[in-house]
Amino acid sequence: MLGLPIEALLGIFMLSVVSFLVAGMISKEIFYKIAALGMGAVFYGLARLLCVRDARAFRYMALQLKTKGMHRTRARWRCGSYAPVRFRRH
Repeated sequence: MLGLPIEALLGIFMLSVVSFLVAGMISKEIFYKIAALGMGAVFYGLARLLCVRDARAFRYMALQLKTKGMHRTRARWRCGSYAPVRFRRH
């Protein structure tokens, strides 16, 4: 669908809708609303550039955030892994 994974499309859609609503609250001029929707086109282009070589680039970034960004044992072991079981200290 449009050459991007659904995770990326949903993120771009949410960002463009929120920017459109914020632009509507700040100013009543149509130029700002169109520019806010244009940001969605820019984000879409950047996401397409990320997915040119590998369509799973967004999944890899999410996995890296899960493994290296959000675990408690990184200070102790200086590494991380993606596992379905939780680490228990005995």
